[in-house]
Amino acid sequence: VAGRIASPLEKLAGMVRNEGSEASFDSVPAWYYEADSLKEAVQYHRHAVAARMAALSDEAMSDPLTGLCNRRGFTLLADRNRDDATQCVIAIDIDHFKKINDWYGHEAGDAVLVSLAGLLRQTCRAGDVVSRFGGEEFIVLLPRTSVEDAARTAERIRELVRSTTFPYVGVMTVSAGVAALADSAGDRDTMLRRADEALYQAKSAGRNAVIVAGPGSV
Repeated sequence: VAGRIASPLEKLAGMVRNEGSEASFDSVPAWYYEADSLKEAVQYHRHAVAARMAALSDEAMSDPLTGLCNRRGFTLLADRNRDDATQCVIAIDIDHFKKINDWYGHEAGDAVLVSLAGLLRQTCRAGDVVSRFGGEEFIVLLPRTSVEDAARTAERIRELVRSTTFPYVGVMTVSAGVAALADSAGDRDTMLRRADEALYQAKSAGRNAVIVAGPGSV
């Protein structure tokens, strides 16, 4: 009798040590009330811990202000598309953002960033990776996209921003740089660098513009 009573407890303890699956917990023959209650408590605790770990993982991958991916989240999601040779990236930067903070305050700057993040979500596809790299710079990864379509998406974003009324500041603009993986020796870091260089060419050209990094040297 003592062995039968102890058996489910021993199995439960072993499965907890080994981080057993849900199926393994179901296999515990908790035939009396106390063992069944303990089994339910252990399962509840495992679910709570798993949910907390998932939340912590999401927090580590997300920008706390906009809810978009941060650099870490971008890298992890972009890794899932590492075999896609037809991807492109758009680097986006708010024009004169320092003046927005200086004239209207950081609360206004934060509101502008949140609003722009919402516009990017609306404009981009479900499979695109929309991220904030810090400050006023945003990066959008476009899987399975030609450089021509990426340029059209960037232009659509630029025009949408120009025609939108933002909190505190009213009208503002963005500049954008576009680069393709195929023109970057198949290297993501090179693609990001080339998009960033194209972005600053757009800034130098007078802002409120989209520049596509041309094929050639990387």
